[in-house]
Amino acid sequence: MRFHLEVIGGNRVPKRSRRAGNHLTEYVIRTRQPVLICNNYLAEVNKLGCRAVARRRLFLLRAASGL
Repeated sequence: MRFHLEVIGGNRVPKRSRRAGNHLTEYVIRTRQPVLICNNYLAEVNKLGCRAVARRRLFLLRAASGL
């Protein structure tokens, strides 16, 4: 997985890569459904059957158009 745009704590962080796994990014790519998690991040990730990478208070992820 390559992350060309990532913002943490309001700051843009350098591009990075990691091996694909069973995380939210892969879930969105696989299902083509947006994910918005505002509360209970770990519980919501578990409900989706995904592995949490880190604790976050707000998470929004959607697939890019044309994929």
